[in-house]
Amino acid sequence: MEIIDIKPEAELKSLFYIYMTPIFIPVVVLGAVLVFVPLDPPGTVIIPLFIGLLLLVALLLALWIPAFYRSLEYSIADDAIRCNSGVFWKRRVTVPYSKVTNVDVTQGPVQRLYGVGSVHVQTAGAGGAQGGMAELAFMGVRNLEGVREAVMSRVKAAGGGAPRTAEPERAAPGDIQERMLAELKAIRAALEKKG
Repeated sequence: MEIIDIKPEAELKSLFYIYMTPIFIPVVVLGAVLVFVPLDPPGTVIIPLFIGLLLLVALLLALWIPAFYRSLEYSIADDAIRCNSGVFWKRRVTVPYSKVTNVDVTQGPVQRLYGVGSVHVQTAGAGGAQGGMAELAFMGVRNLEGVREAVMSRVKAAGGGAPRTAEPERAAPGDIQERMLAELKAIRAALEKKG
């Protein structure tokens, strides 16, 4: 099979900006307070300093979001799924198909509005309960089902996924009771020897 390289859609940057709006709202509110409310002398230093700090954080986020978007790269190869990301701290995740247990597709209301979503690849022990943290996530993908199917077809071809357990042997009800009785007798004999 061929290697599939995937870059997130440009709408992912817009989603990041939308998710960061709680940081920008206090800047606007405090700016309005500064403009319309007369301040006494002690407040004239603290509020502008606080607004300056929030503006600095907003500026850093405005620079970080495009850089993080450019760093995201996903690939679906023959042996594993890979993700590269990070602006300051680079992160490279490789998930072999033999370790994949679940592939989920999520798309929130804002993501649906932009026509993108996420494909989450989970491994045993990485995510815990359903909906937990995924081992690897394809963020900002438009063809969600296509990506999911590409991963799942390679998982099936590699023979990966959760191991299948064989059906346990069914014993007759009388046989189970006889084994339980024998076990209880053995426990009783062991206790009588101690006592």
